[in-house]
Amino acid sequence: MNATLREKDEAAIEKYNNARDSYKQAKDAYKDARSDWIAARDQYRTSRNATAGAGALEKAKDFLLKADDAMIRHLEVLKARVETTRNLDESEKNDILADIDADIEWLENKKSDIENAQTRQELSDISKTIREKWGEIRAYVKKVTGEILCAKIDRVIEKLDNVSERADAKIQGLKDAGKDTANAEALLADFNSKIDLAKEKNDLAKDRFDEISDIQDADKLFTEGHGFIKEANEYLRNAHKTLKEIVRELRGSGNRTIE
Repeated sequence: MNATLREKDEAAIEKYNNARDSYKQAKDAYKDARSDWIAARDQYRTSRNATAGAGALEKAKDFLLKADDAMIRHLEVLKARVETTRNLDESEKNDILADIDADIEWLENKKSDIENAQTRQELSDISKTIREKWGEIRAYVKKVTGEILCAKIDRVIEKLDNVSERADAKIQGLKDAGKDTANAEALLADFNSKIDLAKEKNDLAKDRFDEISDIQDADKLFTEGHGFIKEANEYLRNAHKTLKEIVRELRGSGNRTIE
């Protein structure tokens, strides 16, 4: 990796860490605002006076603004994750980032609506609109998160495919030199089989994540996709163990000739 690429990676990782910290702070502020709103709402329900009602409305506004901000910070974390993910097609990555920016802009624009609300009903209508939008966003977040997980698996598979090619060339060289490579060949076949199984599971995961379109089925489809990701990871872990055996076998094969 050259210096420029390394610097870009480091900057992207720093951006992700900062976004994650900002989201945590926004989430904590949202929780505090929610507690304040509930207390003000309960006070209004008890007293039913205008002052308490106005106070409850302001607390509700603050709560909704904090919730809106937490959603924005959550999307910024996702955006940073997308930017740091390799093996995502560049065109696909740009489309995802554009969608995230559009959602962030939508949420930002809702802040003025919240601040300008004059009645509980008006604020309730705004809250309903935001909740519906957030349902759409949550489904999209799960879809993109799944795509990121699959891209990471693709990256590992790509590296292991390259290792397989180098190991095959090494085995062929030893074989041509009259060395006993039977065990190494068997191990490499097992290694390749595990990689192929990981690819199959990752493809199944991609299919599940690609089906996510609304919040109703998002959790179910994401869980199924994540299950395939876990299976793919298990095959890759086992492939890595086999790779270590291949390395040991190749070292030994150099000293064994075919009789």
